[in-house]
Amino acid sequence: MPAKTRKKRETGNKNNQLFVFLAIIIFIALISMVVAYFLMDNEEENITDVPKIENQETEQSTQDLASVAQIEGTWVGNYDGAMLTISGFSFAIELSGVDAASKMTGTLSVEGNIVTFVFASGNEACKNIEGHYLYSIEDSGELFFKLIKDSCASRRERMSATWFEL
Repeated sequence: MPAKTRKKRETGNKNNQLFVFLAIIIFIALISMVVAYFLMDNEEENITDVPKIENQETEQSTQDLASVAQIEGTWVGNYDGAMLTISGFSFAIELSGVDAASKMTGTLSVEGNIVTFVFASGNEACKNIEGHYLYSIEDSGELFFKLIKDSCASRRERMSATWFEL
């Protein structure tokens, strides 16, 4: 009879060890989620070393028109084949594929090599939210946008593509 009592104590000790192990795993998972949340939150506020952009309505100058003329046209994204059409101070993004029935349109403004995109239709989650990017055109003719500040995640992902002109 004493042997059975000893066996029960050993089983109880194994259950306690398993419980402690699971508690540690859950604690580590929770800490990881908290750290990931704060890291992702800081990513949205990614600001490059560029002059601060203020929300001001200004008249489009001839310099702005010349800047827009550099990126005006139809561009295809290397990321997923989306088409970016820039005409004057408006733009449209058409996604490729059968699921992409919507066309996102909006306005843009250019100041030097900084372009600001604002969706007007097609992406309700990002409607009227500004996205600021540095643009550059390489010798190969490819257009690049570098994130300055944009709280619209789908536009941030899309604009990070390399674009080539049609």
